[in-house]
Amino acid sequence: MRPHLLLPQELVDECLGQLSAIDLKACALVCRSWSHSAQRALFKDVFVVVPEDNVNASGGNLSNRLEETLRTSPHLIRHIRSLRLRREGEMDLEPFQRVCNIPFTHLEDLYINYWRVLAPQSEVALQQLLSLSTLRRVHLECTFDSTFTSIWDRCSLNIRHVSVTNLTYNFPSSPRRAQPYSGARIVLESLQLRGIGGYFVWLERDVCPLDFSRLVVLSVTDASVLRWSRMAPAFQTIQALDVPHSKALDLSLFPNCCFSASNLTTSSRQSILSKLLRPLPASSRLYFPTSAVIHNYLVNSTPSWRIFPWGIYPE
Repeated sequence: MRPHLLLPQELVDECLGQLSAIDLKACALVCRSWSHSAQRALFKDVFVVVPEDNVNASGGNLSNRLEETLRTSPHLIRHIRSLRLRREGEMDLEPFQRVCNIPFTHLEDLYINYWRVLAPQSEVALQQLLSLSTLRRVHLECTFDSTFTSIWDRCSLNIRHVSVTNLTYNFPSSPRRAQPYSGARIVLESLQLRGIGGYFVWLERDVCPLDFSRLVVLSVTDASVLRWSRMAPAFQTIQALDVPHSKALDLSLFPNCCFSASNLTTSSRQSILSKLLRPLPASSRLYFPTSAVIHNYLVNSTPSWRIFPWGIYPE
């Protein structure tokens, strides 16, 4: 009888990458030679979502099953690279905190979607996630109160990409930290800010631990961000810019900018673009794509999520 020949790992990964989650789960359970690759593909992106019309029935169950799966099969934790928590109804703090307290070892991307005010009690849980040394990308779609300023206190210095959407709370008149931040700062490569709110006041102050001086990509819905003194050094490093264009915007201040997204109306596009281009030197490489190009360039590369494949898997 001929000896069993193992397929090259690259070929196994490529073949399994074309399968559905159901087929991958079968491979992970019944074929030991494929189990590692199948489990890695299944658990790379974890998406926990609780619909609003089934909060009580699904909220605890989903988080409990996630916790149970990783507790009984802890070797699966190392496969998780992206975690997305989405809640469309009232958030139960206990299930949310249990997910945040899972000892992730290789988590790189964190996405939290929650459209209601996130309770201050979740502050410690969020700090736990944001402190992970492997974390590179943070995407928050939430309505925070003053919790927003405190969740960054223990933040990992390895975070490079931050996207904040839909924050509209009023910034507290007496911030928790009145003195300039004295610790090591989080040097960002990309920053996306969507919506307006009092959190802008905190971001432009020295109390904020985020460092904008080396930004490569900036995408904002409020052009006043460009007037922040903390943003000035980034003018020399920004390569992709997505801001509301106006006659007051001087693109010549961004010597290394190659992409500038435009959301101009047809009637105003020609006149405003002519004023934007006038101060640029002939050697400028500036290109005006749609906003989607910049969103896909570092800022907003949301992975393709698979529904979490609950179950117990052999190591």
